[in-house]
Amino acid sequence: MLNVVLRDVKNSDAPWIFDACQDGEIQRWTKVPRPYLMEHAEGFCRGEGVEERYRWAIWENDVTDVGLGLISVHKIENHVAELGYWIAPWARGLGVCTRAVDEVVAWLTDLNDVVAATARIAETNSVSQRVVTKAGFSVAGPTVDLLPDGDLKVPGLIFRREL
Repeated sequence: MLNVVLRDVKNSDAPWIFDACQDGEIQRWTKVPRPYLMEHAEGFCRGEGVEERYRWAIWENDVTDVGLGLISVHKIENHVAELGYWIAPWARGLGVCTRAVDEVVAWLTDLNDVVAATARIAETNSVSQRVVTKAGFSVAGPTVDLLPDGDLKVPGLIFRREL
């Protein structure tokens, strides 16, 4: 089992983030630009156009050459933190994402103003739904907006975990 650690995103992360974002699954389920260019990865690493309130690179022991994915808190509204994440193709199926979600939830419990964490996930994204379910989230209801599924926009579900 990999020892998952979270650390701040660094400029040196751009190459592996660029490589990961060429993946069809990341492009299908997230709002990354398509095509995803190196300049997008470099700008993201510098914080340009970043909408996340907090963001971390997911690593194994923080000593590997290549990151495993990204996880972020998009926003905190009404004492509820909204999470987002993706895992690189080379790190899938190893439980990396669930452990990263658990780490962020544990970190959120130390913030006095946060009482719950949520994730908005497309109804068609069963893999991401399994991630948050394994991390103790349950369905709280439908999203108001439609979410990406490739070139389509589909209904979504809000998954929630009380802290």
